[in-house]
Amino acid sequence: MAAASMMVSASALAGPSPATWATDSAPKDADAPQVRRLGNGMRYVILPRQSTASQDAERVSFRMRVDGGWIGESKGEKGLAHLIEHMALEGTRAVAATEIAAMRDRLTVASEWGAWTSPQASEYFLTARTKDIASLDRLMAFFHGIATDMTFTNPGLDRQRQIVTNEMAMRAGSNLRFHQRVHVFAPGSALDLADAYRSPDVTTASTETIDQLYQRLYRPQNVMITIVGDVDPAEIDALIRKYFDSWVVASPAGASQGVPPTPELAENRRVPLSFDRSPSGPPIVLINAVARTEPGDIAPDLRRNGRIAERLLVTIVNQRFAISALRTGSGQVRFSAYEEPNVFRTMQWEGQPVGADWQAMLKTMLAELALLKAHGIDDRELAIAKKRVLRDLAGDRDRRNFATNSQTAERLTADIANGFVSPSAETDYQQDVQAVATANIDQVNAAWRTLIQAAPIQIRVESNALASVADPSAAIAKIVRRQDRRDRAIANLSAHVLSDQLAYRPGAAGAVAADATSPEGVRSVRFANGITLNLVRRNHQGKWLEVAIELNAPIARAKLDYCDAQALPTLFEAGGSRLQSAAAMREAISATDIRFDPFRTTQVGMAANASALNEDIRSAILLYYAALSDPGFRAEGTAAARAQLLSASSASRGDRVSTLLNAVDQASAAARHGHDAPFDAACIKRSTMARSRALLGKIISDGDLQIAVAGNFDEDQMIALFAATFGTMSPRPRLSAPLPTGQWTSPMRVTATADDPADPQTAYAMFWPIGIAPDVHALAVQRMFVTAFSRLLYRRWTEQDDLSYAPRVHLSDLPDWPGNAILFAGSEISKTRQDALATAAREVATGMAQALIDPELLELVRRLELDGLRRSFDEDRVWAYQAAQAGRKQGAVREWRDLERAFPTVTAEEVTSYAKHVFSRPAVPSTFSDLGRSGAFGVAGKN
Repeated sequence: MAAASMMVSASALAGPSPATWATDSAPKDADAPQVRRLGNGMRYVILPRQSTASQDAERVSFRMRVDGGWIGESKGEKGLAHLIEHMALEGTRAVAATEIAAMRDRLTVASEWGAWTSPQASEYFLTARTKDIASLDRLMAFFHGIATDMTFTNPGLDRQRQIVTNEMAMRAGSNLRFHQRVHVFAPGSALDLADAYRSPDVTTASTETIDQLYQRLYRPQNVMITIVGDVDPAEIDALIRKYFDSWVVASPAGASQGVPPTPELAENRRVPLSFDRSPSGPPIVLINAVARTEPGDIAPDLRRNGRIAERLLVTIVNQRFAISALRTGSGQVRFSAYEEPNVFRTMQWEGQPVGADWQAMLKTMLAELALLKAHGIDDRELAIAKKRVLRDLAGDRDRRNFATNSQTAERLTADIANGFVSPSAETDYQQDVQAVATANIDQVNAAWRTLIQAAPIQIRVESNALASVADPSAAIAKIVRRQDRRDRAIANLSAHVLSDQLAYRPGAAGAVAADATSPEGVRSVRFANGITLNLVRRNHQGKWLEVAIELNAPIARAKLDYCDAQALPTLFEAGGSRLQSAAAMREAISATDIRFDPFRTTQVGMAANASALNEDIRSAILLYYAALSDPGFRAEGTAAARAQLLSASSASRGDRVSTLLNAVDQASAAARHGHDAPFDAACIKRSTMARSRALLGKIISDGDLQIAVAGNFDEDQMIALFAATFGTMSPRPRLSAPLPTGQWTSPMRVTATADDPADPQTAYAMFWPIGIAPDVHALAVQRMFVTAFSRLLYRRWTEQDDLSYAPRVHLSDLPDWPGNAILFAGSEISKTRQDALATAAREVATGMAQALIDPELLELVRRLELDGLRRSFDEDRVWAYQAAQAGRKQGAVREWRDLERAFPTVTAEEVTSYAKHVFSRPAVPSTFSDLGRSGAFGVAGKN
């Protein structure tokens, strides 16, 4: 269920009639969807499409949307739309629950099967593995049963009541937080009136009440089915007619469609200043402007021009805040603008304070807002924004062209539900490009003034720091009043001028010492200074290049404790270079489209990744060159780094299962170093630029540097660029030190941060130490074993024991113990069900070790692994990642490619034998403790 979804249902296409082509609403482009309506009012969409994704060629995606969702619920029905959605798994009169499970495994793609309920609708989706008409017929029968013939009987009803209750309990905090915001920002709206965030009626509603809502919402006028794939439209049309043409449901009195009209905003109930002293999540400062939009048709060109002007504005404002965060260390701010069609338009600034300092965050946001009010935007900002938006539009077009059938069906369903059918990707792109070209400074500034003047500003602070403030509203108001007095002074200040170039340029080319190409197509160029460039030339039309960097220095890496490994790479990045600050460097590349992933530690050093448009690869390489050849460790970057680290620390605690996995990493690191160094506020405080320089300096200066680039590029030009940058760096020492060795002796239990005793939810996990596979066949066995365990655990926890919790299963390397890994399984869960969940997991493990894996499950797992592997062969980022590992893992690319031959040879006996090996030792629990300091872990005994 998507609690924060902002979609709304649109009116159906005009009046019921015999099935006809909706030529008045569908574009005439070659890839236009065929939008039709049956005589009973049900819409359906057929898009014949030959997917460009190789593994998607034979697949056909189904999607069914049922308008209503939470807003269709009345008193006594809160949460029941979600419950009805879940009952689809319990079967219909025509398709039993056991057949649904078998059909899912045999006929569909496991990763593209599911359902969700939002405030406006329930959607069901699946992807058929083949376009065989018999398979499609069976899947259409399944959709027909969901729409027309669901049953609400036990034991399935009680099982799904528990599952929905568990789901909503796990999301209670974030859902409540979202609902509280909507209540003050958009009172009276459908999102405000919906009470399904708590789902109070799920456990008590009678079968009759559930069935009444089902009959009211699941009616032809509310249903739309979308089919996307390489299909014959006539065959699909006949299939839909076969199952749905005769579907007729009597209209309930007073509501022809069973969905209430969209309520209007209650303008007089909006709250200008609001707060939350105990938010369920990290602290946030919000500035909102919500304006009611008038219903009615808007000329398409005006709508498009307005949307483009808004997109340019969002790009400019976010760029300003990103640079401000690097300069001041005040925390990150994200600006967004979106519309609920025919309901309201929202502008929102969302700031993440540094620790408890919400005041500084609010002051920064108000000051930037005042600058924008006073000066608007300038020509250079607009030129940069146009360049970025044009690139984003090209990316949008390419994503549509290269999207899977499932992704296309999702987009198409949302578009039509919101009242419009997009033209073809190319037509849409060309019209948007024209709108960008004609946009000028006056239009964008006028768009800003229109948006900001259409609704009053509302401010909300959510922070535990408010607990000690006697009157939070007065404290917020005081800052606002002071800022109002500063606005006149700000109007007289000059707007910040962006830096326009990097301080680093290519030099004389360094010599090439070796140049060889592997059988897998990876060209490795080693420069005389010891740095290696690995090139993966890909023959496709993509415009993006993927860069992967690995610095391998095992001895220097071994000196980093858990705190250092988590914190110091962020300080290194925030420290910029000796010639330019990090903020100036990012300003200098603001006109480019480069997506940087932060530097991170690995088992033997550091690594980083980036995606860059082909035309921007030079800027990306120069930025990396500046950081690695001339690191600055500038003290002025400390505040920004600590702000990022505090935000990351707070966000990590929001995911309980990840917190338990991190606790295992922390425990293993403590065992390696002989002391506990948690990633917490004390860690962040001790992390300085001097410490980062002292501990990371050797990794940066002496580490074996492997760089990989994957994509469609000119190899000679790429080698020349690297020769004139990285090839000119100081020689690297030939590091021959072996990886640290040893086996981690795991404790009998790992416990993480004390959980909230008042919260009925917690997380429970367990792990088993597991070795690194010695060869490619052993790796194939290991991966199939992990996937089989995950599937069996899912079936047991969700389908057999009514535990209703989906497991998260990981095969995870231990960062401080090369050669060591763990099999980790965990889930969020009610505190009263931990023992039952643990028992079920141990029984699954015992069963895998004692009996041969079921042949059907083995083939399903083999298919899943092969599908995932073949998808990775199409991803440039994976090629770059694999190629960059050459320094620490010889033959990494060959092993990855050879998995395709290894998976088909794995036997049931090998998987079972491996299960016996792993599960011969008892599972180690990883749980939350009732005592202990934040970020701490405890260990008990040895295992």
